[in-house]
Amino acid sequence: MVVDETPDGFFAYMTPYYHDSHMFVFSLKSNQSWKVDTPRVEGFPIALSPKGEPRQFFLGNYSSGEIVSYSVDDLRNGIRTVNSQKIAGTLSSFPNRMAVDKAGTLYASMWGQNFITSWNIWQPFQENRFYQAAKDYSGGSFSFALDKNDTLWLTVCDPDYMLPKHPKYRILKAVVGAESSSPGTV
Repeated sequence: MVVDETPDGFFAYMTPYYHDSHMFVFSLKSNQSWKVDTPRVEGFPIALSPKGEPRQFFLGNYSSGEIVSYSVDDLRNGIRTVNSQKIAGTLSSFPNRMAVDKAGTLYASMWGQNFITSWNIWQPFQENRFYQAAKDYSGGSFSFALDKNDTLWLTVCDPDYMLPKHPKYRILKAVVGAESSSPGTV
């Protein structure tokens, strides 16, 4: 779920399960929600572009790896089927999480992969490795979020968690755009 604060109140955008071709929009001001069909897009991860117009809604297509974008204005205005989607780019695998920072960098993790990619949404699509775990692992993925200061927090599953005195998960932190040399950070 992502939350959008506007002069007209708050909107929440939600996707159900990753094999469904629809999403839901909720308006706090009107206390109403509606289903929006997303033909040919089995969406799961979602993200919003930074505040400013025209604002875009990004939906990761689970079945193809594509990132599609829609007009946030259309979603706010109660559209029931989005036919004017734009394919922003295609990831190297199937996305499961996405977030966009204030500068317009979209971060995405993918099912069963040991890396997070990034892409500047104001530029033509180019997938870049933002973070890669030291070891491969199967199943699972990264959990991550951006806080209000654009600090990226990652929860990483350690493949050697069965070893004595070895943590199963680690929390890593990266201030977007900054370099880090301290342990436990990206």
